[in-house]
Amino acid sequence: MPRTPCDTADERRLNLSDYAEWLRGLSEGLLDEIHRLAEEADDETSRELLLKITQLISLNQSMVALHLLSFRLHMKENEAAIDRELYEISEYMAEILSIHRREAESLRKIL
Repeated sequence: MPRTPCDTADERRLNLSDYAEWLRGLSEGLLDEIHRLAEEADDETSRELLLKITQLISLNQSMVALHLLSFRLHMKENEAAIDRELYEISEYMAEILSIHRREAESLRKIL
């Protein structure tokens, strides 16, 4: 098994995009090797099997990318909802502060 970019303490500092890039490179290398084996396979069944494996891997990668995109979209929707709620809260707080200021002014006039 190849070393991961996170095998040593210093390497653990790598960020997720570096690790994802390393995994992507490893995956592409394995796919290339399977393609090469498929081209060199002696019988049609082995060749077909290896090609189907590469197609399955590609489909799985597409599904993972689609799930990641869906997850990111949900995160953006949640962030937008939180932003709207925080804006509403800030409006309420501003209104409360305004009311307290008017009450304080009224009290000063009375006293």
